[in-house]
Formats: sequence, C-alpha cells, structure tokens
Amino acid sequence: MECNRSFSKSFKAAARYSCMNDSAKTALCIAGTMVLIFADVLLLTYTNMSITVFWVIIVLAIALSFLPLIFVRGFTAELNLLSLKVKAPFVDLDIVYSDIQSLELRMKFSPGIRVWGYGAIHKGAGQFDNKEFGTYTFSGDTRIPAFIVVRYSGNRVLVFNAVDEGHTRSLYDSLKSATGKSGSEMFEGPVQPKSRRKLVVAVAAVGVIAAVVILIFALTGMGHVNAALETDHLHVDAIMVNENIAYTDIDNAELRENLDYGSRIGGFGGSEYLSGKFRNAEFGTYRLAVHKDVSECIVVHHHGGVLVFNLGSNAATEAFLTDLQSRL
Repeated sequence: MECNRSFSKSFKAAARYSCMNDSAKTALCIAGTMVLIFADVLLLTYTNMSITVFWVIIVLAIALSFLPLIFVRGFTAELNLLSLKVKAPFVDLDIVYSDIQSLELRMKFSPGIRVWGYGAIHKGAGQFDNKEFGTYTFSGDTRIPAFIVVRYSGNRVLVFNAVDEGHTRSLYDSLKSATGKSGSEMFEGPVQPKSRRKLVVAVAAVGVIAAVVILIFALTGMGHVNAALETDHLHVDAIMVNENIAYTDIDNAELRENLDYGSRIGGFGGSEYLSGKFRNAEFGTYRLAVHKDVSECIVVHHHGGVLVFNLGSNAATEAFLTDLQSRL
C-alpha cells in the first residue's frame, strides 16, 4: 500500500513538472543542480565522504541540468477563431488577431543573439536580441528561406517559420486572412522531433558523464604534502593546511606508525592524500597532512595544538624527523 502511495506521489510530481513552462523547468533544474553541488562540497569538506562519492554526486547534478531538454516541446502554430497560438521551447504565445499590427514575409533573417531559450546551430526558440528589433521572440530554422514577422501590441515582435518554405508561405497566407476564421489550422514547425531530441539529450548526457568520469580519475589523485625545515620554523603545506610552527613553540615531535587519523571535520580526502582538520580520540581536533600509503607519520605537539604529517615514504619521514629533532 505504501509503495502505491509513493508511486502515486512520484507520478503526480512528474505530471506537475511536465505541465510547467520551459523557463520554470530550466530554472528549477538549475537551482537543483546548484543545491546538489553546494551540498556535495559541504559533505566533502566536513564529513568522511570519499572523493569517489563526491564525483558521483557531481555527475548526478550535471545530469539534472539536462532534464529540461527531455521535455522540450516541438513547434506548433495554430490559427483558430480568435487568435494565433505559437508554442515552442520557451515560447508560449496566444496573440489575438486584433492585436496584430503588421505581418511580413521575409526570405532572409538573422536572429541575432539568444538571450534565453533553446537552440542548436541553425534552430532556436525563445527570447533573442538583434539590432532591428532589440529583444523579441524567435522560433525557427535559419536554413528555411522564409520567415514570418509579426508585430503586435506593446511594440512586441514574433519571428517564426514552419517545417519548410512551402508550409511557411501557406501559414503566412492563412494568417493574413485569419480574422474571423471558423475552425482552426495547425502547422508543425522546424524544431527537432521528440525521438531526435531524446537522442541529442542522450548523446550530450553520455558525453558529459564520460568527461566527468575522466575528471574523476584525474582528480582523485590530486593533493600534495610539502614539508620543509626553515631557519626558525617548521613549514607544512597541503590542501587546507598551511602550518608555520616556530621551533621554540614545539613541545615534542615523535614518530608513530599506523595512527588512527579519526574523522575529517573540514578538509580533503583523495585517493592518495588526507589533509585538513581532523578529530580522533587521542588528540581531539588536530591538523593532518599525510600520504595515505605511508604507514609512519610525525606527530608534532606544539603550543597551538597537534600537527600530524609525513613525507612520500617511511624512510623520508624518519629522516625528516631526525633533522627536526636536531633543531629543537
């Protein structure tokens, strides 16, 4: 019974989403993507979440941003008794015939810059901007040598065409004599068919996911630990760690093996390095900067707390400790 209720809620949510206009869908998905990425960064920084899980969530967030493309509508222009209705991605107009100030058929047209909407190389729909009209509504294919320019109330402009030149001319002729028209005519437009759109979305999504997977392998190995003995202080540098500890402030420095690092409070956890602010039962909150595959580490007790770090091997770590202790 619970499963049925859950399915019903999911179905209703999907139905509500499909009924939203394209701008609202896009805004919702962009907001969802940003929230996911922000939450993901917080989880990586302040919990023990692995870098792999971090990148999986990034992939899901990017996939979410592609969701509106699956529901993008095709183009239709309907001439009914009272008005011209034009529906396309990011376009939903219902222009009463009496509001139309002028009609024009052009053989060439440059849409200009897309301000907000949907588009490919030759096709587009939404709000555009060019020198002639400023911001206006466009829905069409620039490869089709016929464009209908509609100027209507409020100094607004709509430019569109149909699936080919012949249909666009037929639509223009019908629109010129549309006032008081009985019944309605429906014209399909140049926007990609649904199956093609799904293919484009699928290819784009696979491409993005493949790119992110490559980034996962490249970035899971990111990180560094640098340690140096300066004239009067110890310097340790790593992601979210930049410690400069005067030798006079160091109480003790010791070598430890297989230390329990505890949990990450705020820091970095990659496949090769751990660094940042950590907490364990022995030290409480402390600073850590270590190579994960090196079993030994140096524990520095100083006036400001505890610093734990190592170098690229056990031998290098031991040698560094010997040199450090000679300066204390």
